[in-house]
Amino acid sequence: MLTIYIPTFNRGKRLFENLKLVMNEIEKFGLQKKVSILVGDNASEDDTQAICEMANEIAKSRQIEFNYFRNQSNLGFNGNVQAGYLKVISGWIMFLSDDDVLYKGALHQICTDLTNVQPDVSLYNFDQLPFGRQNPLVTHDTVYLGNNDFSNLATLFSWQKFTGVVLRCRQPGETDEFFGDLLGPAKHFAHVILSVARYHRGAVLYKSSFFVAGHDPDFLDHVNFPWYISASFVKELENCKSVLDIDNSSFDKQISKIPIANVIDSTVTHLIYYYAGRIRISRSMKSTLWSNVTHFITFQRISQEGFILKCHSPKFYAKLMLLALICPASFVILPAIGKKRKLMHEGF
Repeated sequence: MLTIYIPTFNRGKRLFENLKLVMNEIEKFGLQKKVSILVGDNASEDDTQAICEMANEIAKSRQIEFNYFRNQSNLGFNGNVQAGYLKVISGWIMFLSDDDVLYKGALHQICTDLTNVQPDVSLYNFDQLPFGRQNPLVTHDTVYLGNNDFSNLATLFSWQKFTGVVLRCRQPGETDEFFGDLLGPAKHFAHVILSVARYHRGAVLYKSSFFVAGHDPDFLDHVNFPWYISASFVKELENCKSVLDIDNSSFDKQISKIPIANVIDSTVTHLIYYYAGRIRISRSMKSTLWSNVTHFITFQRISQEGFILKCHSPKFYAKLMLLALICPASFVILPAIGKKRKLMHEGF
């Protein structure tokens, strides 16, 4: 059985469109006995719960297994991914973002691959630049046996798309506490960390050139990550290495290839663009970025997220001075030129 897991937060209407697409695919290819749907609501404040109840009735009428759970509070993206993964007790789980568009035939192809290959990890192409149909990330279907060469996961380390990752569910002996240790420090890349765990403890990796989905036209409206996210990725992988006790040079090499942005320099640049009215950020992101600045100028050189806040570049200090000027000035200048600071909805 393949479970399609869709984590969601405050995007009820978009979720409903996605559920219709998934149900149509299940019914069209007669996959009712092979595919189920699971939705994880991260304490949404919109009509997500009512939409899931409606979807449940539609699924029953079409003989499709549909399950839904609601977190008591917003657990963040990784917390919601973990919650969904732990609820799948057999078979495989496919991650599908609520704002991604499943392509026709995708579920049929995935079910065929799972039957034929029996993979622990499957990775599929996702149609989004720079890796669209004219430049696919995976160019041919490959089955890798064994779990010693982490360069086989290099495409996932370099392009960490959520949709299109298919994993075996948790295995006997893997407790909730184990996954808490594995994913607890993580904020953005639970699907990658779970892929590493399944590869490390499994035997078969399958990489497919098939495109399973593409992005929604307004996907950039939901991007809510700090620009130093690569530093977070490295931190999550280092924790994963420790918990899984990975002693493997190929894994270390993949980590070393990740370009790490300077956290405080990236923070200040991010804020300058926001106060110049050029980008959108959420309230929580703005709070995090200003916390980084406060920690830096008060000589607390470790951020609340545990990142080192250190930069000696003269250019950085010029940026810091520019931020000090542009922040208060934006309250006057932006309205005068018909612009405003752009706040966006919170992410997962």
